[in-house]
Amino acid sequence: MAELKSFGTDTACGPERGGENSAREKELPRLILKSFQHLISQSESVPKMFHLLTGKLSKFFSISRAVLIAFSHRENSLKAIAMKDHQIIGDGLALTLPRQDSLLYDVFDNGSVYLENYPGAFDGNFFERKLLLDDDTKSLVIIPLRFEDNIRGLICYSSPIAYAFSMIEEGLLDRVFEKFGASLTKKLPASRF
Repeated sequence: MAELKSFGTDTACGPERGGENSAREKELPRLILKSFQHLISQSESVPKMFHLLTGKLSKFFSISRAVLIAFSHRENSLKAIAMKDHQIIGDGLALTLPRQDSLLYDVFDNGSVYLENYPGAFDGNFFERKLLLDDDTKSLVIIPLRFEDNIRGLICYSSPIAYAFSMIEEGLLDRVFEKFGASLTKKLPASRF
């Protein structure tokens, strides 16, 4: 089983930051949350909601690949249900992910944000590598989606920019992902999935 890695907050996005948040970083979570609440009300499906959130975040982060994974209570497994790869969008997926040597199941069980920069020695299985990484990926983040202390799924983002997701690891967007987890649970209840 893969050992989970998480890098401390010293992985700041710039050489001269010194760990302090800029005014933009302090304002960013509030702006995204406000915008996301509006998007939720417009979104009829989970994949559409995911693509809208990813589109919003892409304005601030260099996201090359995005994958939404939901936990299926019926099958006791993780399933990739939406994906965005550059400009290609995949909806209507329900791809069951293998458990053997799985980084995704480890993150799901552990419940902590996983961040890896320069993921050359990727800890997941071959299938996860193909699903999550491009040839030029320099940063990967896997975010557990919670609702009422239960993890309901994962959002995975990769970027060609090293340290692209440090703000996510620092918890600055936790409320956005909590709202997404609540919406995921409401739109995809455990009794149906």
